[in-house]
Amino acid sequence: MDSMNNSRSPSPLRAGVSSSSSSSGSSSSDDSSRNRRRSKPRIKAPRSYSSSKSATRSPSPSHPSSIKTVPTAPVVRDDPRNPQDLLPTSLPGDGDDSKKIILNEDELVKFELWAKGTSPSNRNEYFEKIAKVNSVAHRAPYLQRSLRQGESVAKIKEQHMIEHHDLLYRMLTVATLIGKDGHDQEQVKNCLGSLISMGIHDVTIWRRWGALDALGFSKNAVPGSTSLLLDLKTHNNPLKDGDKIHHLFGPVSEELISDHIKRKDKDRKHRQKMELMRPRSVECLDLQYLSDSPGVLIEHKVPTQAKILKFAKIDASAGAGRLKNFIKNWRKITTDPFVIRALKGYRIPFLGSPPRRVHDVSRGTDPKTSEAEEEVKKLLEKKAIFEISKRKSRWISGMFFVPKKDGSLRPVINLKGLNKRLQIPHFKMEGLLTVKDILSKDSVMAKIDLKDAYFSIPIHKKHRKYLVFRALGKLYAFRALPFGLATAPFVYTRVSKKVAAYLRSLGIRLVVYLDDWLIIADSPKELLKQLDCVKLTFQSLGLIINWDKSDFTPRYEIEFLGLNLNSKNMTISVPSKKIVKLKEMVKKVLLTDSAKAKIIAGICGLLASFKLASEWSRLKARNIQRLLKSVTRNASGFNKSVVMTPEAKEELAFWLAAPLNVFENRLTEPPVSFVLRTDASKEGWGYQTGSSASGGRWTLTESLLHINVLELKAIYLSLRCEFNEVRNTSIRIESDNTTAVAFINRRGGTRSRRLHAVATDIWIWALSRGLHLFATHIAGKDNIDADYESRNFKESCEWELRSEATAIIFKKFGYPSIDLFASRANSKCETYFSWNPDPGAAGINAFAQNWQGLFGLAFPPFNLVARTIKKAVFENATVILIAPRWETAPFWPMLLKHSSQGPFILDNDPIKNPFTDDSHPLCTSGRLQLSVWKICSRYG
Repeated sequence: MDSMNNSRSPSPLRAGVSSSSSSSGSSSSDDSSRNRRRSKPRIKAPRSYSSSKSATRSPSPSHPSSIKTVPTAPVVRDDPRNPQDLLPTSLPGDGDDSKKIILNEDELVKFELWAKGTSPSNRNEYFEKIAKVNSVAHRAPYLQRSLRQGESVAKIKEQHMIEHHDLLYRMLTVATLIGKDGHDQEQVKNCLGSLISMGIHDVTIWRRWGALDALGFSKNAVPGSTSLLLDLKTHNNPLKDGDKIHHLFGPVSEELISDHIKRKDKDRKHRQKMELMRPRSVECLDLQYLSDSPGVLIEHKVPTQAKILKFAKIDASAGAGRLKNFIKNWRKITTDPFVIRALKGYRIPFLGSPPRRVHDVSRGTDPKTSEAEEEVKKLLEKKAIFEISKRKSRWISGMFFVPKKDGSLRPVINLKGLNKRLQIPHFKMEGLLTVKDILSKDSVMAKIDLKDAYFSIPIHKKHRKYLVFRALGKLYAFRALPFGLATAPFVYTRVSKKVAAYLRSLGIRLVVYLDDWLIIADSPKELLKQLDCVKLTFQSLGLIINWDKSDFTPRYEIEFLGLNLNSKNMTISVPSKKIVKLKEMVKKVLLTDSAKAKIIAGICGLLASFKLASEWSRLKARNIQRLLKSVTRNASGFNKSVVMTPEAKEELAFWLAAPLNVFENRLTEPPVSFVLRTDASKEGWGYQTGSSASGGRWTLTESLLHINVLELKAIYLSLRCEFNEVRNTSIRIESDNTTAVAFINRRGGTRSRRLHAVATDIWIWALSRGLHLFATHIAGKDNIDADYESRNFKESCEWELRSEATAIIFKKFGYPSIDLFASRANSKCETYFSWNPDPGAAGINAFAQNWQGLFGLAFPPFNLVARTIKKAVFENATVILIAPRWETAPFWPMLLKHSSQGPFILDNDPIKNPFTDDSHPLCTSGRLQLSVWKICSRYG
């Protein structure tokens, strides 16, 4: 081992002595590794040593003898050339296996030891022994202290790390040529220096990107951060007197970053101001501060009538990208820089640099049909596309058409390849689940459909060349947002939400899903008045209403997002035309013993779209879904036939004969009236509900079943014993078996036929009696694992009101009897409901409990605020509700309607982590403020 260590650590170099490139190469490699670990790059690595041709290619390690002598000059700081210019322009002999570097036995052992890598244990001591060049360039650049913020973290793709690794091995290979006869030593040194210079530049870029990422800036925020070389200007080390350093960022970049930091700090301080900001351009909130102490309540007065903005009158053509002409009015409802930039011209968010050469991925697709001709003509008339030359194009995609509901064709460009290069943000969309939360009984509804919604957003001129497609023997590019672009739904949702935010600030209840809008009001008169406001707003902002698809008549029943909503009966149902379509598809399949996978997939997709409207859609679809488990998810796979199973045929027959009530469901589940706790063992089953308890033994055959099946059977037998005569209510089932809980809540499953069969029996029994079942998991006395889970939580996810804030709230609103959303760590009342199993909780899952007549404290997850309000009102409960001050949220109009007191604003850091006592970061940064309301069913 000693001999190996000696061979891996050659004697240190001395000043004035001819240096060994082998040891220099090892040091450079170690230094690069050290920098790489410190900066943890997370942004795409530069490819300085692999992207360019000839002059920038590193010499092949297999052909060292091919290095020729070329005229070179010493690399000095003011030399305008790139160090890579010293590389030879060609390597004769490439591909000739006879030309190898021949090492003797000792040299080969040393080379292989170096190739394994050198551990960092003695690296610093070893580095100190190496003589240093009399220049600041001998050390790594220093990241200016003013540009530091936490640990810089960057991400490098595996392929680029492989390329960088390969570069280090090239250095090591060239180092073996030092001192060998038959090789120009000056050329060898120049080549080795150029390779090392490439590695230095790579690490420089990674460190810059890591620093920018830590500051929260894009790498594009500082021009040249990916290309500028180090300037090597000497500066004094602020941490060590007399020491000289050079900076990672040049003076121009440092000034730009400093300006960004100042603006960011200014914005942060502005958000942290104690006074509450009024809604953007909407003067509808009057605030009153009561105290400066922690947890202070600020009265939030709401006027009887909100003010409507006056928009400028703008005349613009109805062509694509028209929203850019209405930016003046958009600025009145939003200051979101992303939205304003998108309206001026949306830039495609590439992960790295955009393609610089033509990428033709159309694969020869060039539709020349009459439908294609007609659709291209329409797009040209709408000015959504324009003809472009191949020379100006950068990404050419194939094009296909998909049918719309009205029978017309929707153009879609196949942007799968381009989408892989984009940053696709995660975002949430509203939909029918939101409708369930905010729709109340006897509400009236109207819907608005927007015409050519995507086409209203322009594409930036410089990015249109990436949205090119072939058709009719020509190339066309989109000048407006097209279908098929992965970021299109996000962009349009982000833009439309600003309109929704403004309208909600006026007290208008609405749900928006892309270009579909549902407006809800308590009376026809109120709805018509709100519709006038909505129409005026849309027209002022440049949004074009599709009058044929919109319905402005106040209705108690309306079709929205493919399902019928009825506020009189509070039901959601499947439209008759969809029922007919399903039965026709099913009938054709039942006539044969096999069917194409794409037809089965179509039936499954249609049933999935019924999920909210039919309790049976999942229950009677599992065996049909199981037919697709072996199908490859591509075009050829879906064109293959699958053999029908008896179970699948039984489910298809059910849908063919299904009555209309199967396609209808309640918008609001009935209150929980009973709680059933069950258990099972290999010997028998048992249950307990209220003061009643019973059970029985398994038959010999049943005792051989898996315990998960027995747990479900125990639930089924218990329900039949105790609730056979009960109708039209909700039953909460408590079980210590998570699989049983999942199969009930998910209406069966595809992983186990036996479990699905029992779950189907349970739900058929329940639905025939109008019963709604909730299943929750509890810990059994002998279930150690479940008990452990009930006592261990992610502490970072739990927050509680500070005692000062709680005292003020209770003094103002009264003392509630129960905390509806709590745990043993943060409950503010002696009695509480918890979300997960909790040894001190009075119940699990507040929504599965009966709230009838109770007075409770509710601090729910923010996405459950609307559901909390609706349950409190429906079940005649009084609730002190803590909610975020988000006037743009769907629940805000509900708060305004059903509150008897408030809102009051909780200020001065009102919540903390119950385990660490740390303040909530969003509160301390001013990004989150909490409001307090008293919700009563008699209001609204």
